Amino acid sequence: MIRSSHDVEKERAGDQPLPVAGTFLRLLLALFPLAVLAWYLLGRRVVEKVLVDLVLPVGSISCLLLLISITFLRMRRFRESGLVAIVLLITIVSGNRYVANHAIGSLEGRYSSIDPLKMEVLDVLVLLGGATRETPSGGFEVNYNGDRIVTSARMFHHGRVKRIYCTGTRTVEVSKATTDEAEQARSILIDLGVPAEAIVRLEGRNTFEEMESIAEEFGDRRVGILTSAWHLPRAMRLAESAGVHPVPVPSNFIGRGVVSNTPVGAIIRDCVPHHDALMINARAMKEYLATIVRR
Repeated sequence: MIRSSHDVEKERAGDQPLPVAGTFLRLLLALFPLAVLAWYLLGRRVVEKVLVDLVLPVGSISCLLLLISITFLRMRRFRESGLVAIVLLITIVSGNRYVANHAIGSLEGRYSSIDPLKMEVLDVLVLLGGATRETPSGGFEVNYNGDRIVTSARMFHHGRVKRIYCTGTRTVEVSKATTDEAEQARSILIDLGVPAEAIVRLEGRNTFEEMESIAEEFGDRRVGILTSAWHLPRAMRLAESAGVHPVPVPSNFIGRGVVSNTPVGAIIRDCVPHHDALMINARAMKEYLATIVRR
């Protein structure tokens, strides 16, 4: 069988190690003038922050994928280059702050005008779990959803709510905690000045079970549902499906909303893949998936 020179050249290219170092040096030489220009036009702090973002895990992985894709392309291994480019594109989109802001904003936006401290007085406020954790010393603290706890305490002290019902039962099979989230939230609320007699516990290992417990306890009464703003659409849908008359109480907004006159430096940083955006997109995706499976 006679092989063409193209086949032989392709076979040799496949046997050769990737010349990543050479590609890396060429990229550095190409990007250096851009870095100098950015330093001159935007200032040292902007360039430093962008470089830090690129060194962090998501940024460095994106740079590595770009480097590998270009290396494959230089070796005329187009299939491999294309596959790596697809992974790179997924990483860039998933870690993009613009995408994250729009994804989470589609969930939070409908509640952005609600001020929990100025809304109607509620006889019952249900504080959904997921805002606390145990500390290494055996105590309790709030986590990244901790504004739920703070908002509920502030509402009580402002006279917006008379009684707080805490939910959150740990799933023993997968939880590393030794106490339920409802008990953790109760302990922190007491430390924040909410009387123990004004705090009641409700069972529920997830949002679906929590809404079933609320329906059993209150029926079709008006009940305030306090959770993170991005989680509220699912909580409201499940509450209504369970026969509850829910009143949305948003907290813990993580989207930026519509921001005008954004500085150029901020725009550039938003284009660099970042772990914060990755986490926000993951939360938004989870909420959309839950909507699809009706949970």
